[in-house]
Amino acid sequence: MTNNNSQISLIIPTYNCLSELKLLLNKLLFQTVLPFEIIVVDCSTDLKIKYYCENNNFNFKIIYKKLHKSYPGKSRNYGLKFTSKNIIGLLDVKTIPKKNWIEEYIKIIIKDKKDIVFGKTIYLANTYKQKIILSSTFGNISHETTPGSIFLKEVFEKNKFIDNVRSGDDLEWRIKIKNSFKTFTPKFNFLEYSQLPNSLFNFIFKYFIYSLYNSKVKVQHNIKDAYLGLFLILTSLVIPRWNYLIGNWNNNPLYIPNITKYYFLFLIIIFLIVYFFNIIIKKKINFTLFIFKIIIFIFFSIGIYKWNSFVIYWIENSIFYIPHITKIYILLLIFSSIFFRGIYLPIKRKINPNYLFPFNWFLVGLYGL
Repeated sequence: MTNNNSQISLIIPTYNCLSELKLLLNKLLFQTVLPFEIIVVDCSTDLKIKYYCENNNFNFKIIYKKLHKSYPGKSRNYGLKFTSKNIIGLLDVKTIPKKNWIEEYIKIIIKDKKDIVFGKTIYLANTYKQKIILSSTFGNISHETTPGSIFLKEVFEKNKFIDNVRSGDDLEWRIKIKNSFKTFTPKFNFLEYSQLPNSLFNFIFKYFIYSLYNSKVKVQHNIKDAYLGLFLILTSLVIPRWNYLIGNWNNNPLYIPNITKYYFLFLIIIFLIVYFFNIIIKKKINFTLFIFKIIIFIFFSIGIYKWNSFVIYWIENSIFYIPHITKIYILLLIFSSIFFRGIYLPIKRKINPNYLFPFNWFLVGLYGL
């Protein structure tokens, strides 16, 4: 292919990211095949991006569209209305494509007769904190992403993004696409992302907000189940010992009579509500497996908490007596998570072991936890 404008329309949502947009548009000028047009969907609180787009000349057409503050999914859906070509590409202002991104992706679509080629992005870190965050999350491997995807227009027309969530919509969108169209994901990255958070607070805040929105979307079921399981285990260990931990029962306003009974009754009610919701709304559940899980969870939780008193009646010289079993179990859960997220996952994601040891692995694990 030559360095002519291709028959592709790019959609770029943006929100108060003028400097990032400038960099991206300048990088796109060096594509081996230029886009025919770029639809910039601007949700910013000012008009700086509007002035920039209207007062600069590029080797491709810029279509500027102003949209009231909205999430990326809604911006992408809105941008589709103004595309004129049969091939559509999606970009994020903070995701920079390689020079041959458009050319190679269009080749795959045409020659291999694919409906969509997903983005393949590698995440980069510059500062020390960014490297810790990178090690605890994406690692040095490339990931399938919605930004950087190029596809036939009919794919988008039949599968719009969820427009009322901040995150999770892109993953949900890719899952739908894979069930209906011929898809392809490159083995190697064609895009780079270098705007990771540079502070622990921003890192936690971003993940917290994104998790709230992900909870509304039918994605990451295993992760959600794992977090729920961890939460239930921890609460089952702490709540039955609540009155013992706070002490001074007669005068302490935090004392709750029969807290263990209320806790387990609450769990059973919640599980039953979930069961009937699934049976009525989703119309699918394995009742036997459901009850089995509840029974295993309740008895396992009680067993850990009551081990010494139920099994060996506090005979401390018994070989089965385990001092501080509850504290040991909680600490074991915490340190297992730190080890898993601080050593196993980073190495699996190609983080150099020399970077992790002797001390960074612990901080990486804490960030992950």
